Amino acid sequence: MIYVIHCDGYCKIGTTRDDPEQRLKTLQTGSPHELHLMVVAPGGADEEKALHERYAHKWVRGEWFELDYEDIRAISALSLVRASLPPLERPQVKPPPIVISDDYLEDEFTLDDEPPIDLS
Repeated sequence: MIYVIHCDGYCKIGTTRDDPEQRLKTLQTGSPHELHLMVVAPGGADEEKALHERYAHKWVRGEWFELDYEDIRAISALSLVRASLPPLERPQVKPPPIVISDDYLEDEFTLDDEPPIDLS
C-alpha cells in the first residue's frame, strides 16, 4: 500500500505491507506533531519510487516532501486511476478503497476561491 502522511506542511510518501493506520500510529509515536493520513492507495515500491521521482524538486529529507494541496490532489487522482486498472500478470484482486480525509483537507487546505473536493 502507498500512503501519504501530512504534518505541518510536509508530506511523507511511503509504502507499507501492513495497515496504513498502524503505520500512522507507529510514526506518530516518534513525532511531537500530529500526523494525518491523507491518501491510501494500492501500490508498492515501484509506485513509491515513481512518486518520489515525480516530486524530487519538492524533496526535504528522507521520504518527506513539501507538497501542497494540488500535489495531494494529483496523487489522489493518480491513485484512483491506478486503482481502477486491473493488475498486470497478477491475480485479479479488488483493490482496497482509497481513503482521503475530507475533513482534514477542508480544515488545512481550504482555498477561498475553490470549493472543497467532493470525492464521493
